[in-house]
Amino acid sequence: MQLRLVTEDGEFPYDQADQECVPCNLCGRANYEIIDRADRNGLPVISVMCRYCGLMFVCPRMTAEWYAEYYRVEYRRQMAAFRGRKPQAADMSAMHHAQRRHGLAIARYLRSHGISQVGSALEIGSSAGGILCALRDELGAQVTGAEPSPTEAEFARARGVETHIDLFERLDLAPRQFDLIVCTQSFNHFLNPRLVAEKARQLLAPGGWFFLECQNFLHLCQYWGDRTRAIQIDHVYMFVPATLAEMVATSGFELHPGTLESDSDLSMRDRQQRRQMGLPCLHTRLLARPSVQAPRAVRPLYESVSAELADLHLSRTGSWLKRKWDGWQLRAAQYQLGQRRAA
Repeated sequence: MQLRLVTEDGEFPYDQADQECVPCNLCGRANYEIIDRADRNGLPVISVMCRYCGLMFVCPRMTAEWYAEYYRVEYRRQMAAFRGRKPQAADMSAMHHAQRRHGLAIARYLRSHGISQVGSALEIGSSAGGILCALRDELGAQVTGAEPSPTEAEFARARGVETHIDLFERLDLAPRQFDLIVCTQSFNHFLNPRLVAEKARQLLAPGGWFFLECQNFLHLCQYWGDRTRAIQIDHVYMFVPATLAEMVATSGFELHPGTLESDSDLSMRDRQQRRQMGLPCLHTRLLARPSVQAPRAVRPLYESVSAELADLHLSRTGSWLKRKWDGWQLRAAQYQLGQRRAA
């Protein structure tokens, strides 16, 4: 499929892309309100909130074919543009190293909840395989990845990680075979996260675990002090802790008690410790197991999510002051730690 993704002036022709409107992926309704009309790079992306369950998502959105080409041609340029940099080829070794640190942190998280050994593990969106390498080394897992990028998948294969080069949604895998399924920093990119969660449920063995880590849109709005800067064309869904947990709980899972956590609930010192461990910031994490009960109905969360979004919407000046204060707190904590070590 040949799509003209860059115009003569070098801009992405979002207004020329084939678009589709979809109902809410959480509750199935088509009653929503607009929360913004642009994304952080200035594209005319319309974001909405479901008036029943509070799920936020891009609507209308590009079709799957256009998104596939966007990731192939434009994604890295958009990411670099937001950071004020020039696009560069991915450093696979550095990517693998960062992912391995992340995997070590996930292994520590799992151990803290009593999971010290895993028979088999699957990662959804396994990239260069760093997370799976860490889970293999730390928890003894036989690891499998699902990654659509051939370059990243081959890099992982060269390091002993069995990797399927395809989208997770299209994989034909035997059910009930994995003891652990990991999905980190990918869930909000999927065009059908409900399908992903339900498929993960089918692939888990009895008593298996689903570890999910996803960006917290509320925390991102708070961090930037501007809703538009928290919106990305590739983040098709914008989850908050309540809607993320609701998606999982109504897809055939039971949340493990005490595992739903958001970085926004942590102190600055705890956030710094998580960052040093390799965990991404501004995220929500949870751990769930397949439920023996039939999935329950989706609850009406619109009022609470809408109120949270209104309460956390700061001015840019307020957000700048908050980040400065967080920086002062962080430096003070680092100084105190250095003093204790010196003593």
